[in-house]
Amino acid sequence: MAEAPKYRLTYFVTRGRAEPIRLLLVDAGIEFEDRRFTQEQWIERKNSGEFPLNQLPILEADGKTMVQSRAIMRHLARKYGYIGATEEETYQIDVLCEALEDLVASVFDIVFSDFDQAYKDKLKENLPQTIIPRQLKFLEKALEDNPSGSGYFVGQDATLVEFTYFTFIENVLNMFPNVMDPAEFPKLHANRELVRSREKIAAYLDKQTPSYM
Repeated sequence: MAEAPKYRLTYFVTRGRAEPIRLLLVDAGIEFEDRRFTQEQWIERKNSGEFPLNQLPILEADGKTMVQSRAIMRHLARKYGYIGATEEETYQIDVLCEALEDLVASVFDIVFSDFDQAYKDKLKENLPQTIIPRQLKFLEKALEDNPSGSGYFVGQDATLVEFTYFTFIENVLNMFPNVMDPAEFPKLHANRELVRSREKIAAYLDKQTPSYM
């Protein structure tokens, strides 16, 4: 049997767009080097030619460099069994991940975009009143509609959705601590704790320094 590939994942010291990839690899028990740059280190290195598109994250394996975080996540999900058992489940996973991407992009606009500060302040004011509750209701219903009753979004075990959602909700609750009322979103709260309690993920999280994003 061929030896499992050893990966090197490169991103910033934050969770950001690399954390779902980290969580998936950790949960799957896959060895990887977790290389993290400060902003200063990234500025020094970004034009070195090492980084296609001059973007992070990148994932290196077997002499190849993979780019685009969502493409990397789907590749790893297919490879390690986090993409659903049927085509219908895969479709459901894609839909939920895209719904989460709408939320991620909105939050990142507030923190990382080049928009002027007045516009970002307006986004931050409106987000917990508009996009966040609408998408959380959609995600809560997805958990309710899972016929397995497993507590996971699709099927009976964790999929790519869990790692994407867990990362997102940690970031959102840092920014808007009261946005997810447990009485209104009990299944989303339960899913968050379900992921947090997975053995390998729990061990990984215990070693992490808290990060705002």
